[in-house]
Amino acid sequence: MVGLSSTLNESMSTPARLASCRIFIIHEDPVLGSTLASACEHRGARIVGIHRSAEQALQALAFHALAHHDDLIAILDSRVDDAARVAHALADRGVPYLVIVDSGDGAGADLGGATTLTAPVPRGALMEAVTALCTGGDRG
Repeated sequence: MVGLSSTLNESMSTPARLASCRIFIIHEDPVLGSTLASACEHRGARIVGIHRSAEQALQALAFHALAHHDDLIAILDSRVDDAARVAHALADRGVPYLVIVDSGDGAGADLGGATTLTAPVPRGALMEAVTALCTGGDRG
């Protein structure tokens, strides 16, 4: 299962640095998706959606016109059904994203994300990657 390390102390000591960032989460596990959202919100980010399937994510992207905002990034779980379709939609809309892959799963390599993290992801590593995307470190 794609998830986060249970080590909470890694990210709790850093001040909020994501206040200008909106995050779109696509994760197959509702608990882990909520955990990702909480970790990002703790840093000041605004969560614009947590979706469990490619279909939900694609509908939200189309309905809310989330694209073309400099402050939007996405976190994509490689185990979401049809994750490649979501990755292409994000890339087509210019939304930077990172991919979380399960250890031993090569699926994330085909998703084209600027950053790929292997689960379980220590929160510190996740927050570093999210911060880099939000502050333009991995924006094309």
